[in-house]
Amino acid sequence: MREELVNSLPYPRVERSPEFEQMVDRLHAILTATLLPEPAPAAPQRLVPFPRVHVSEVTGLLDHLLTRPEGKGPVFELAEDLGVDYDRMSAVVRAAEQLGWVTTPGEIVQLTQGGREVMAMDDAARKDATRARLGKQPLFARLITMLKESDGSVEAEEVLADLTIYFPFITAESLFATLVEWGRYAELVDHDTIAGRVSLLGWESAAEVRSD
Repeated sequence: MREELVNSLPYPRVERSPEFEQMVDRLHAILTATLLPEPAPAAPQRLVPFPRVHVSEVTGLLDHLLTRPEGKGPVFELAEDLGVDYDRMSAVVRAAEQLGWVTTPGEIVQLTQGGREVMAMDDAARKDATRARLGKQPLFARLITMLKESDGSVEAEEVLADLTIYFPFITAESLFATLVEWGRYAELVDHDTIAGRVSLLGWESAAEVRSD
């Protein structure tokens, strides 16, 4: 338990009273600290799961932030604006943060310069930028390393087994589907469902260049 919040407000409660609003603000702060904690001091990079959200959800968040003053807003307001619950919004924010497109000082989500730049790009350039960002995200970086060490292709079951080992409390199939969706969007990896293999896109061309 992170913190116990005692509600001493008497019934009936006046929602617009200073005491009630102070209680709501405190509750929001506790939830934000739990679901979107402040980043820890710099440490050796560790394997972290990529949030199981869709590409369109992250770009939708960035696009919405562009319409807000100074490109920022509280997580709760963003969730209300975009019509999703707080947990889902938190996951979308974490994905955008892992890619360097937003920062989260406290309960505020702030669009970064990188986020502004990627939203100003055309589709091809945006995919290139996303591919570069994914290559630096620990879990995608591990997948890329696995593929390179296996001549650009591995069995999907091997990836699923690896995910199960590192993230035993997360459904491997769900995380795998997220990796494939983002990998396909960025033209980084692909999944052949018939052959049951995951491949690193562009690996054959790179191999030909190396052999020459």
